[in-house]
Amino acid sequence: MNVDKMCVGCMQSDSGEPICPVCGRPFELEAQNPLQMKPRTMLHDQYLIGRALGHGGFGVTYLSWDIGLATRLAIKEYLPHGVAGRAANTTQVMAYSEHTRPEFEWGLERFLEEARTLKKFKNFPGIVSVDTIFRDNGTAYLVMEYLDGCTFEEYLKQHGGKVPFQTALEIMLPVMRALGAVHAEGILHRDISPDNIYVTNPGKVKLIDFGAARNALGQKSRNLSIILKEGFAPEEQYRSSGVQGPWTDVYATASTFYHALTGKVPQGALDRQAEDKLQRPSQLGSDIDPRAEAALMRALSVRAHDRFQSMQDFEAALTGVAVEQPAEIPAAPAAFSPYEALPPAAAQMAPPPASQRMSVNQWLWIAVAAVAIAVFAIFQMNPRPKPAPSGPSGASGTEQAAESPAYKAMIQQAGELDKKHAYQDELALLDKAIKMEPNGWEAYDLKGQIYLYNFLKWPEARQNYQLSLEHGGNATFHVAHDHGAGNFATVCDGWLYVMPGTIKFKSWNSAHQFGVQRSAITDAAQTKEFGTQHYAFHMRIDNQMWTFAPLGKFLDEQREMILEIIG
Repeated sequence: MNVDKMCVGCMQSDSGEPICPVCGRPFELEAQNPLQMKPRTMLHDQYLIGRALGHGGFGVTYLSWDIGLATRLAIKEYLPHGVAGRAANTTQVMAYSEHTRPEFEWGLERFLEEARTLKKFKNFPGIVSVDTIFRDNGTAYLVMEYLDGCTFEEYLKQHGGKVPFQTALEIMLPVMRALGAVHAEGILHRDISPDNIYVTNPGKVKLIDFGAARNALGQKSRNLSIILKEGFAPEEQYRSSGVQGPWTDVYATASTFYHALTGKVPQGALDRQAEDKLQRPSQLGSDIDPRAEAALMRALSVRAHDRFQSMQDFEAALTGVAVEQPAEIPAAPAAFSPYEALPPAAAQMAPPPASQRMSVNQWLWIAVAAVAIAVFAIFQMNPRPKPAPSGPSGASGTEQAAESPAYKAMIQQAGELDKKHAYQDELALLDKAIKMEPNGWEAYDLKGQIYLYNFLKWPEARQNYQLSLEHGGNATFHVAHDHGAGNFATVCDGWLYVMPGTIKFKSWNSAHQFGVQRSAITDAAQTKEFGTQHYAFHMRIDNQMWTFAPLGKFLDEQREMILEIIG
């Protein structure tokens, strides 16, 4: 191909004619707007830039020609709207001001970090292949395979707006399996919709346009707006405090599946919170098996805790075939003592959902009672610490007596009330449990969690946590554990069990965990250098730094109490 005469609209003709005989675009093709690189720009001395394939709030994707390999590719350029722009008549990208420069640099690192992870899936079916990552023009670029075909939305339009269940399943299964794989690496897509699923001409299905880094910058920057697709985004994505995780992509995947079956965009998640009018696919004429329909509707639950918590579980319920779970994120160093496995009864209690973002939603804590039971089981397997010195509760300085079966039953009954969101009744039951067993700590700890995460009342939460500590128990907090260098771009979530003499952490969406005596912690303090994460704190254990941030509301208050207990 003669590069000088090549059509930059399709990269398939080098006739040099004013109008391309293949795609019908003009030879002298112009950029769609001043922010885009001009067609025929040579990038990195290797890639001829063609027309823009897409331009979103996070960057621009261009058709390109690899001169060395003589093949078409797609190149994505990091160019966050409202944060950076392109200098006039140049290819150079610059932050708009010194004020937006930190945001630009922070987002650039997230962009590269996500790209490196996706590069691991270069040959994974269902994910657009990332070939090369490089920096140039003051920004960064992803070189990806060029997909010749159409989006799933365009495919549906070509087939009358909707397709039969089996056709939709054949298209969505590669997407679901791709998502399960990237979830195992700690990445969410956050923008699943028919526009971001590509059906190639050879009949392959590819997932495109991962928005995890874009979403991360959108949460940090006031200058970059995150545009959500109404009907496909779950309610937690509309809130800065919404917990996001695999269940977030489960909802969007189910919405896309629903749209493919019915030809209709599902009712928006926020509208459904007020009045859920979402009809079943069978009510709209879709010939779908009742079992599969039940799975689809569960995946479309407004409340995150009611959905499948993993893509594998969703697929298994949808198809009736068990799906192997992907490998977990690497475990914590062996220097940390892992928790023993919970007894079967406790292990069957479903944990609350966890996120890849540092935020929490008050109603996601309906599993709080179940966690209290799990905590009880953990402490039964490990010697319970001696009670704190006498305090307002009248606790003695002797080993706490074992709770009665009736007390344990009340804790379990509280869990059932929690599932029904009957929090007032639950508190009344816990008060009865405290009257029955004044020295039992589990009811106090559980009350603290309810006040903190359901009723958003910090004074009451702190008071009950303190009573739990005074009766030999712990204060339980939901925290995010940073996996990186303090930027909280990739995290796992879990419970931090804090006592004056012992600190334990257990993640429910990774293998990270530890349980140590206070004497093993050489440093515990607020972490100040992480920008907006002013509520973060760290603990150094055996020369390993563990950085956390509390989730929910009252972030500084939680951090201060945790550090106060650790001492």
